[in-house]
Amino acid sequence: MNTNLLKLFIVLCLMGMAALLSGCEGDQGPTGPEGPEGPEGPAGSVDIVSFEYVLGQSNLQFTNASSAFWQRTSNEITAEIAENGVVLAYNQRPGQSTWNAMPIAFEVDGFVGELSYQFMPGIFLTSLFDYGGDVADYTSIFLNSRTRVVLIPPGVSLSNIDTNDIDAVTDFLQLSFE
Repeated sequence: MNTNLLKLFIVLCLMGMAALLSGCEGDQGPTGPEGPEGPEGPAGSVDIVSFEYVLGQSNLQFTNASSAFWQRTSNEITAEIAENGVVLAYNQRPGQSTWNAMPIAFEVDGFVGELSYQFMPGIFLTSLFDYGGDVADYTSIFLNSRTRVVLIPPGVSLSNIDTNDIDAVTDFLQLSFE
């Protein structure tokens, strides 16, 4: 007898659910008015680091006759940035107003060279290579020039930014080197 009551209870429950679901048919009413704008969220917290340094005589080191470098210690270059982030570098020679994205190719007296950069956790190098001459003859071209470096952690997209344009990068990332 208890099984008959259980069966009856199950049948009544199923009938009730069917009645509820069938009551959901019909046209949807008009969309209501838009609600008020929500509060402004907190400012972003991406840790983008930038720094500037001068390529001086005191931090110039010669590797061999065709290469030299300027070294800057930078604890901001973490293993995460070195392995998965983006590092951008720009150079401005003395007496010029233009910032050039590195690497920069140059030609002097028929010899071709390049100013570029390398980095590893804790160290940033601005390197000068001379393909054919003695690099010591050409370090004066970049001596006392300024290098600006931008360290971008993984996950920050620069897909719509011209990274060769330092102004576009600093505006987008809201950086100041002053």
